[in-house]
Amino acid sequence: MVGVARSKGCRACVKQRVKCDEARPECGRCKRFGRECPGYTKPTKFVYEIPIAKDKQKVGEGSFRHIRELERPSPKSQSQSRSPSWSARTTPEYQASRGSSEVATPLVISQSITPWTQDKSQVLKVMLDDATPMDEFADIHFLRKWLSFVPSRLGTSKALDDAVRCMGTHYIGMISKQESVMLSARQTYGHALRSLRVAIGDPKESMSSETLCATMFLSIYELFACTKKHAWVKHAGGASKLLQLRGPDHITSGFDRAMLSFFRGQVTMEAFMRGTDSFLCQPEWQFVLSDPDPNNPSPVSRITNEFHAYLATCPGIAARFRSLDRKNMSLVVSLLNTTSELSIALRAWFIRFRELLPPPTEVPSDPYDPLYPTTYLFRGAPNIFCTASYYGCLILLNSMTHDLQPEESLAIENKYLVDEICKSADFSFDAGLLGPYSTIFALKMAFMVAELPIKLWIQKRLLKMGEIMPFMKYQVSLETDMVLDNDLET
Repeated sequence: MVGVARSKGCRACVKQRVKCDEARPECGRCKRFGRECPGYTKPTKFVYEIPIAKDKQKVGEGSFRHIRELERPSPKSQSQSRSPSWSARTTPEYQASRGSSEVATPLVISQSITPWTQDKSQVLKVMLDDATPMDEFADIHFLRKWLSFVPSRLGTSKALDDAVRCMGTHYIGMISKQESVMLSARQTYGHALRSLRVAIGDPKESMSSETLCATMFLSIYELFACTKKHAWVKHAGGASKLLQLRGPDHITSGFDRAMLSFFRGQVTMEAFMRGTDSFLCQPEWQFVLSDPDPNNPSPVSRITNEFHAYLATCPGIAARFRSLDRKNMSLVVSLLNTTSELSIALRAWFIRFRELLPPPTEVPSDPYDPLYPTTYLFRGAPNIFCTASYYGCLILLNSMTHDLQPEESLAIENKYLVDEICKSADFSFDAGLLGPYSTIFALKMAFMVAELPIKLWIQKRLLKMGEIMPFMKYQVSLETDMVLDNDLET
């Protein structure tokens, strides 16, 4: 069905949902960010539809409602907007280069759009399009890679089917701002939980890749739906437990590697939130983390994997610090040595990282921000996550070291790192489906050591991010920045 465009802005500003000054031949925002303005011509659009239930107990029956317009670019505009690496992925040469590993299923939207209740891959296509920016690093975007494997698994596991339906319905309702659709997702959530409970109770199915994938989908759903304050932590903990029980020997197929690559960040965050060590810091998992995909020779992918291996050790170090007996000097010295060694390793890693990915570009903040009049533009989604999280790790290590062995230079460096993190936060809104999530760890670390005006600034930014991912609103507090066990049980 052909849609009628409502916005008069350029296609880039319309896609990012920001105000466009409509300057010709290129808008001011695109010019300021140094990107090619796609222009104002509105391509043909197709409209996604889902059924409006006549009976609340029969979701999926009745007439249809428009919920999402999907641009169908011309071949010319498509070749301009997509990097060569993306178009090359469909060639026989590229598929052959992947060896015998599992090949991701391409997601194609036919010209005749059918309700997503009949073809679940359609809603996955919407999520895949929004997953990450289409840039030269598209091949290594972990969320994009994980989602691309899911369509071929649909129909093999009720738990996975229900979880995809739940997340997909909510996401479509969220982007179309239809509360009734999101309510339908909430009802589907109950079905998905029951299906997952049955799958986990089955000895064989509980160890399957599909059951792990279903748990991950429900964790992502909680990031956006936030049915309870820390519900996402429970689902992340469930997925972490399944990963741990299956063991690193199960990371053999492309699908399993994609799930680990995408979800390892949440495993680490879940350990931080609970104040415990992460199983990912164990030697056998460190080996898999440092290079989970032997068929991917990308140096950017490898150095990103290396950082995740370092990051996975941080929750355990923080837990040691909180329980440290400061009267036992041998334990104090041991922890200081640990923080020093990790800090040295991370700084050496960052030098190599910057040789592969350039530093961000500094541009005026939009709208103008008196506290941070300039902000950063990053090249590539992996760039902002690794850069911000690296700064967050240094703040954590510096803070623990400074507390045990005061050194003014560490406090001064932390102030610099806080500013760097805050200047990076706004770009996360343009970094895809889970873009805001890419800076949550860094913002939490910055909040921990920042002065009051910056704490308030971070709170305000997280509230803004909470409009997209509601769980963000509960990540920091002026009273406490710890998650208590009773919070997790309520």
